Amino acid sequence: MMEPPRLRILCLHGYRQDAESFRTKCRPIQKATKNFADFMFLTAPTPIGGKDRERGWWISRPNFLKDIHEPETQDENFEQALRLVSDIVESEGPFDGILAFSQGACFASYILRLGGRIFGDYDGVNFKFAVLFSGYESRFTRHLRDTQITIPTLHYYGLTDKVIPPEKCIDFGKMFSNIEVHEHDGGHFLPTTGDPKKIIVEYIKKFVPVVESSPNSSVSNESCG
Repeated sequence: MMEPPRLRILCLHGYRQDAESFRTKCRPIQKATKNFADFMFLTAPTPIGGKDRERGWWISRPNFLKDIHEPETQDENFEQALRLVSDIVESEGPFDGILAFSQGACFASYILRLGGRIFGDYDGVNFKFAVLFSGYESRFTRHLRDTQITIPTLHYYGLTDKVIPPEKCIDFGKMFSNIEVHEHDGGHFLPTTGDPKKIIVEYIKKFVPVVESSPNSSVSNESCG
């Protein structure tokens, strides 16, 4: 019997996290989708503050965690992060979706906007959906694009988030033309219990490919006569 198709989801952690810490935070979602989805967690290339387990997709000046309302003036190692994702997608892809948190969600939106301009001639880039948490729009001028992101996207943010305030998350959602937005009552974290967990799991499940049965795959009662 042919195994049912499974989704493959690329996961991008937040600032000062790494693949292992993000995997731990996502474990309830992984367990709930274990029958139809596989997750691949990437670690960003840039250590933050000399700590190997704390990584970023780029380093902002000033630090956006402390100065969220101040303009960023430069980024470091952003191109390196793009090359990392491009290499992984080409060597390990294709992936059906992206799941990302905070700076990872911001980075994911940039990847989805640029598409082929990042991945070149590789034809395995066909993201069908995104699940993003506490996303925000980068304030780097070079990152900004007018292009709308058209793939279906689920976005969750916390009403008491002091790191990425709700208004930043709401602005972030404006770049998506097919977005489903939900709030949770907490702060800067992934909501992976209760109703949010159910909503996230059901959203991901919608994108599992449907395999139609062949007319010859079963034998009718009449032919067994």
